Amino acid sequence: MVKYELIVAMNQDGIIGITDSSGNQRLPFQCREDMRHFRETTMGHILVMGRKTFDSLPKRRPLPGRITVVLTRTPNPVKNDDSVYYSRLDNLEEVLNSLILSSPRRIFICGGEEIYRALLPRCERLHITHIQCPVELDKGESTSRFSYLETDFREVSIGNCVCRTLDRVT
Repeated sequence: MVKYELIVAMNQDGIIGITDSSGNQRLPFQCREDMRHFRETTMGHILVMGRKTFDSLPKRRPLPGRITVVLTRTPNPVKNDDSVYYSRLDNLEEVLNSLILSSPRRIFICGGEEIYRALLPRCERLHITHIQCPVELDKGESTSRFSYLETDFREVSIGNCVCRTLDRVT
């Protein structure tokens, strides 16, 4: 069975992203410590993200040193290259099983809001960075949010007073 971990950065209001009036997405804050934490935690592993999140990456390219699985509603998912795979949500387990069969890797769910909501029930561990940063929106912008029930998870470590790792209570 595939084991999922979720990784997210959010502010005190649960905001994880901003969408402008043209539909472009971006992170609402830039935090070097969080970027380093994300890179160190996910390096060499598999990232699962929605197509909009993938499109928001710099130059719309996969992050180096990781395999990316892009969830899309496209009826015929295709393999793009050795580091990017496209899949529908209902086919995700099959794609991930084939990827971890060749080399055991951890699987990180990394956004956006719809993907977090759909896959949170399958996650055994959450990596949450809390960033104290109010978000101000420009005209026509909207936010994406993340929430979870802390009672479903227990804290197993704290680093830098902002990064928390939570394991599912079984």
